[in-house]
Amino acid sequence: MLLVAPAQEPTTPESPPNILLIVADDQGYADLGFLGLARDVSTPVLDTLAKGGIYFPNSYASSPICNPSRVGMLTGRYQQRWNNFFYGGGLGLPSEAVTIAERLRAAGYATGYFGKVHTGGPDRKPEASGFPLNQGFDRFYGTTTGGRVHYLRHGPGARKEFGKAAGQMAVGPLWDDDQQVEFDGFTTEAFGAQARAFIEEQRDQPFFALVAFNAVHNFAWQLPDAELEARGLDKFPDWDPEKESYLDWYEHVHHRDWPEGRAYYLAQLECMDREVGRLLDQLDELGITDSTLVIYTVDNGGCVPDWANNGPLAGSKYHLLEGGTRTPTLMRLPGVLPEGRTHQGILSALDIAPTICELVGIDAPEDEFDGIGQLSALRGERAPNDKRDLHWDIQWQWSLRRGNWKLMQTMDESFARHEADFEQVGVRLGTHLYDLGEDPGETSNLAAEKPELVERLVKAHEDWRSSMQREQAK
Repeated sequence: MLLVAPAQEPTTPESPPNILLIVADDQGYADLGFLGLARDVSTPVLDTLAKGGIYFPNSYASSPICNPSRVGMLTGRYQQRWNNFFYGGGLGLPSEAVTIAERLRAAGYATGYFGKVHTGGPDRKPEASGFPLNQGFDRFYGTTTGGRVHYLRHGPGARKEFGKAAGQMAVGPLWDDDQQVEFDGFTTEAFGAQARAFIEEQRDQPFFALVAFNAVHNFAWQLPDAELEARGLDKFPDWDPEKESYLDWYEHVHHRDWPEGRAYYLAQLECMDREVGRLLDQLDELGITDSTLVIYTVDNGGCVPDWANNGPLAGSKYHLLEGGTRTPTLMRLPGVLPEGRTHQGILSALDIAPTICELVGIDAPEDEFDGIGQLSALRGERAPNDKRDLHWDIQWQWSLRRGNWKLMQTMDESFARHEADFEQVGVRLGTHLYDLGEDPGETSNLAAEKPELVERLVKAHEDWRSSMQREQAK
């Protein structure tokens, strides 16, 4: 990892900066080139972004799956407050939730959302509370088809062509604001292009652009012909219901041992890296690089069955080992945040909203967030607040991190076994205590050696969950 010390002391921005928040989907913890953890990875743009900003090796999503984690990131609040634990989403993103987009729009920002929307509740139509135009965004271009998003085909024509497979292949129309549109292209490029058009239009006023790529989520073989040809990859078919059941087909293509899988995944990652480069190049061309905070993160841990590499971390998306919740995260704001720094402190996705508020000067009471503003810690003005409790809860399993200690318990072992079988991941049963400072790979379970600590952490999580239930009852 080649990162250098900051060349100069950071300063305070003279005016509110633009915000460009880029969210990738299911990217592996090791899948950044500059880390040197995976030799087959090429991410030159993200490597350059890291060199000019801060890399967070201890960054966490608030969930090991996408729809709860996105609610947490957008609000800075635990999504469990709205019964959003696992797939199904509870209330999703309800009208009473206050998003960072709403706070920024109230502060005079133009706001745009480009890409995948998946908050787990009734967010798919313009009248729904979770639809971006109802959550503080002035502009929306993207898809609300759910977790999966087809990379190439969307609209009535695609639905007719795919027939019985249309739902599983997620080929529903895209949204252009509140109008459905047909789309044939490559979503990675389309989402980037629409975001660039928004940035160009808003270049003379503060803007918040959220770009939520569906890369590198399954199904990674859905690449333009030119990209396949350039890499010598075969064109791979989507599910054909006339040939086999969906579950039989899914078991084959959602499996870490599929030999070709990693090559398709890496191709999607390279295409996304290139699209991030186009966004950063545009900031340069418009002369606004130094006045734009760029945040790059991932919605949850890497999905190993879909060929992500989580390097030294155990586990995968879907459950609460570190590989399910740690995320590759970068931040850059020249002259304000240090350059080329690795920040060893803990960063939660819940911290993104309050940190943006600190940077912009939005006065939001602390009790409106579960995350904490990290600006002074990132600037080196105070030590990171790493003694706080961070909670994860997906109903059938929960975990808590306090300092370097992590406790994880599986409550519903039957569901855990089902999840492990269906998603092709390993799930640990029972009670597990790890010292992440000494054992980040979670190899040594210390629960039997420290029963009093286990008891204290169990009590802390029970109290936390009770507070979430009280919130739901309001």
